[in-house]
Amino acid sequence: MARSHAIVAGSDRRPVPGATATGKPDPNEEIEVTLKVRRKNKLPDLRGRPSKQITRQQLAARYGASNADIAKVKKTLGRYHLKVVKSDAATRTVRLRGKIADMEKAFDVKLFNYLRADEGYQGGAGPVRAPEDYRGRVGPVHIPVELKKSSKRSSVSTTAAWSTGGVRLRNLAPPVPAP
Repeated sequence: MARSHAIVAGSDRRPVPGATATGKPDPNEEIEVTLKVRRKNKLPDLRGRPSKQITRQQLAARYGASNADIAKVKKTLGRYHLKVVKSDAATRTVRLRGKIADMEKAFDVKLFNYLRADEGYQGGAGPVRAPEDYRGRVGPVHIPVELKKSSKRSSVSTTAAWSTGGVRLRNLAPPVPAP
């Protein structure tokens, strides 16, 4: 049987150390993902300082994403009911928004609610898969997830990027002292 999705190279990920799966998230909850699209051309192998400088516009024109690749990603993921929030050929990114159930279908993943100490987040384990008809056009998939610090007095939010490299935490609020 032919598979409709192919594994994105380097996309195998694991839950945050010490985290425990506590259940499935609401399939109708909306989240956003950011995809990195392949470059038009491979970056040159630089040893030391380049002999000639180029502008940001020249860099984007030579090494950004092609409009054809971005259009293909939009069309393919639109079939999964994902909406484009923003796309940028210069940074090679396409940000999409959609329901968790649609994201799971689009990337052939299963998301779970996790708890680590007293912080909760949504994420998954295993590889991210891209629809077969645009294999090679997409690189890392970054899914920002919300971490909530459980407290009777306050709630502190932190964001994380659930990416092909794992979950990277980035605090948006000052650290909360341990009890």
